[in-house]
Amino acid sequence: NLEKAARFLGFDSIADSIGDFNESVAETIRSSKELAQAEIELEKAQRKARLTQLQYQKEAETFRQIRDDENKTIKERIQANEELGKVLEKQLQEELAIAKMALEVNRLRMQQEGKTSELLDQQAEALTNIADIEERINGQRSEQLKNQVSLQKQAHDAYMKQVEAQIAKQKEQLDLWITEQGTRAKTLQEQLELDRQIAQKSISILDAELKAKKISREKYELEVLKIQQNL
Repeated sequence: NLEKAARFLGFDSIADSIGDFNESVAETIRSSKELAQAEIELEKAQRKARLTQLQYQKEAETFRQIRDDENKTIKERIQANEELGKVLEKQLQEELAIAKMALEVNRLRMQQEGKTSELLDQQAEALTNIADIEERINGQRSEQLKNQVSLQKQAHDAYMKQVEAQIAKQKEQLDLWITEQGTRAKTLQEQLELDRQIAQKSISILDAELKAKKISREKYELEVLKIQQNL
């Protein structure tokens, strides 16, 4: 080629210039191909996003309705909240990927055309879009966590109501049982056995209250000690 011929004739400086020019042309061709490919990939991603956006919105609305439906169980609502978070996260991550692709296309165009005013404006817009999506991701995660905590609190409150109802029922059953046992005369041995059973049932009620954190460990041990001393 021309570069080799120049070197053969001893014109190294000319050969170097020719080599630099050839490399510059090759780099321009590579950059052009890279830009064209990046633009194609960006267009494909944007087209796909438009097709899937409605599906994401439909799925998210379905899970949102289940999460907010008080006729559903707490377990179902918590699961729906988790699935809603996954759908929204996936949607936003795809939006973020496309926004970063647009920024890369802008960078490649700058390599080709230079930092024109139009391309700088597009760059600023792309960066703003990325920051906006990242903020929405953080906001969505915070919102999901808030809903999760709220649902878990509702589950805990419902559980505590059940526990309180069970403890109240145990106390009523114990009072009834004691009353029924007192309707006939007892020997000393029978009375002692009755007192032991009453003590056992009373301690079982204290066990339930301690497990449900209705009483402290200190209160539990004190009441058990009183029962044992009375017995």
